[in-house]
Amino acid sequence: MDMTPSGGPADRAAEVIRRRAARVGGWTDITDRAVSRVRAVGVRTWPLDAVFPTDAGPDTLRVSDAVVRTAVVRELIAAGTEVVALELYTEGHRCLGARVTPGDVSSRRTASVAAGALTAILGTPFGACDVDVVAADRPST
Repeated sequence: MDMTPSGGPADRAAEVIRRRAARVGGWTDITDRAVSRVRAVGVRTWPLDAVFPTDAGPDTLRVSDAVVRTAVVRELIAAGTEVVALELYTEGHRCLGARVTPGDVSSRRTASVAAGALTAILGTPFGACDVDVVAADRPST
């Protein structure tokens, strides 16, 4: 498979391997396959509107939903909550809230911590009422 190099880190690494292993047959095929597999792995994300203050007033930017989910999960874990699932409620590119499924018994703080993390990363105020905390489905024994 012949690939057009993009000049990215994977291409530079593949080129170094090709040069160093030119005397050993088969390395070019292996690096082409490895680079194509790395490129094929895609993480689908959705851009969400965020607001941040400046001297001239509020400004906006877009933040990946994956970044937002990761930040919220980290805050919940730091607060002692095991997170089984986290979903964001969105309308277009605007985040409206979240749904948290804790693995352990949820506390009243779970929604507040998640709302605080959403506020911190997106810059718009969220309250505990914007976060649904639902029990994890447990198999019956």
